[in-house]
Amino acid sequence: MLRALIVEDEHLSREVLKSLLNTYCPEIQIVGEADSAKSAVVMIQTTRPEVVFMDIELGDGTAFDVLRHIGKPQFQLIFTTAYDHYAVQAIKFNALDYLLKPIDLDELKSAIAKITSSTHQPPNYEHFITNVTNTRNENPVITLSTSDSFEYIPVREIIRCEAQGAYTKFYIRNKSSLLVSKTLKEYEPLLQPYDFFRTHQSHLINLHDVERYLKGDGGYIVLKDGMKIGVARTRRDEFLTAMKTLREV
Repeated sequence: MLRALIVEDEHLSREVLKSLLNTYCPEIQIVGEADSAKSAVVMIQTTRPEVVFMDIELGDGTAFDVLRHIGKPQFQLIFTTAYDHYAVQAIKFNALDYLLKPIDLDELKSAIAKITSSTHQPPNYEHFITNVTNTRNENPVITLSTSDSFEYIPVREIIRCEAQGAYTKFYIRNKSSLLVSKTLKEYEPLLQPYDFFRTHQSHLINLHDVERYLKGDGGYIVLKDGMKIGVARTRRDEFLTAMKTLREV
């Protein structure tokens, strides 16, 4: 069984999650509860949980404050939140698990199944804390979960992403490619703020790696590594506008 700690400042939410875990998740043993950031730090240090279910916004702080105080967490973390805002984007960016309230039982079971997998190791929370607290970070580190590892890649080192069914292949500067078991659609909103552009259904490219655009044969892009990427006719004007804006910055 996995020793679990619940960190939640709302009593009702805490009771609901505890009931779901006790009733439907026999692999989880609840070893403690905390209702604030301060008490969460104490409970983590005293109970040494293997998994922590933690609300993002706590009465006296946030989950990020807790992680900073802990230093190098040795537990799996599943965020719980009622708000689908920037924090959730940061959570996705760093391949962490989260549950939106009201918590869906199937999603809860799925999150637990991930952390009980023998190949699922705690990710690097330091990158996550840096990304979520530094709003001016122009080159954040994204966590890519492959079949056997977590890879921490600076966004600016990504040349392009290619859809391969339910997978996405990342092409990294000066490295071999990485195959990740998430769709390109999931990565598009995460990378768009960092000057990535979806040229068509199969490719998401780093605009900083565009060397030239050739107008013939419907138009296609030549990247700095020599790769030629087609541009959908419906996206051509938007691409040219994006490139013009990038040059003006």
